[in-house]
Amino acid sequence: IEEGVKMSGCLIAENNTPNCIVRVWLDALFLNNTVSGNRVDPAGQALAVLHGNPDLVNSIFYGNNATTIHVTGGSNPLILCCNIEGGKGSIFAYHPNYKGEFAGIYESNINCPPAFLDAENHNYELGPHSPCIDKGTSENWNTHLTSDILGLPRNADNTGRRVDIGAYEYQGDPLNRAPYIQ
Repeated sequence: IEEGVKMSGCLIAENNTPNCIVRVWLDALFLNNTVSGNRVDPAGQALAVLHGNPDLVNSIFYGNNATTIHVTGGSNPLILCCNIEGGKGSIFAYHPNYKGEFAGIYESNINCPPAFLDAENHNYELGPHSPCIDKGTSENWNTHLTSDILGLPRNADNTGRRVDIGAYEYQGDPLNRAPYIQ
């Protein structure tokens, strides 16, 4: 993702790569995405932040076999309301002046299995007991993101509470929910 680009509402799953699943350059926005079930070589990363201060908001980085986030070149991303496997400790920062300690903004994030509906069968929707439900932020970033990856409404429970973390907004029990007509 390059400077000024917004990547939102995407599922990045079940990929095999030798290096990195997602690379973010400069000041981009990575909003309401799910990155899970990917495989990279042992030295690879789920997400590499290179030379910039991107905003990583309402996204899931869980169930990949690599270092979750690798920050280089003095980058200081904002990581807000994300579900990051391993928490802040899984973010590796490298800069000539410091190694290992992440210096960016890290707020309101969780570190819990996302409780997908059925990831083994490629369904990365949030299950009814997912800790990602109502844990995202609606402030500033989501003014143009009114629907999820399936085109279903964000904040589907109409409670006025927060949006969900990840590409999918929980719509209720799939067996009992009414079909969505747009």
